[in-house]
Amino acid sequence: MPPAKGTIDQKLTQISSTATAGVIKHEEIPISSRDTPYALQKLLEIYKNQFLDTIETMKSPEYRQQLFDQVELEKKRKESLTLRRDQLNKHIDRLISDSTKLLRAKLEELHIPGEGATADTLLSEVSSLMKTMYFDLINFGV
Repeated sequence: MPPAKGTIDQKLTQISSTATAGVIKHEEIPISSRDTPYALQKLLEIYKNQFLDTIETMKSPEYRQQLFDQVELEKKRKESLTLRRDQLNKHIDRLISDSTKLLRAKLEELHIPGEGATADTLLSEVSSLMKTMYFDLINFGV
């Protein structure tokens, strides 16, 4: 008994029978060429040729080797940038450390305690000191 018309079984049977024949046909409403403007036909043909050329290029072993070379180049670039980033971070840490030592030395000269303070607390102390000095200058006209 054949499958009922329009059922899944019927569609699978039709697909399997065409697959066994080796011909799979894409069925679509045909577009008549006279309805398509000539310029559009030419443009579509150019696009088609470009896509086909690109696909052929991608199939070549030279393209694969070029991709591997580009990946290796980017890996080396990443490594170089990582090293540079680490170097700059160390430099920034050294600058912070040196400036903190200099600030502590100046605070000791002014007899202001600041031995156990971090860079952030020292900067906030200096900032508040500078504000106080500024307001004293404005208020007392020194």
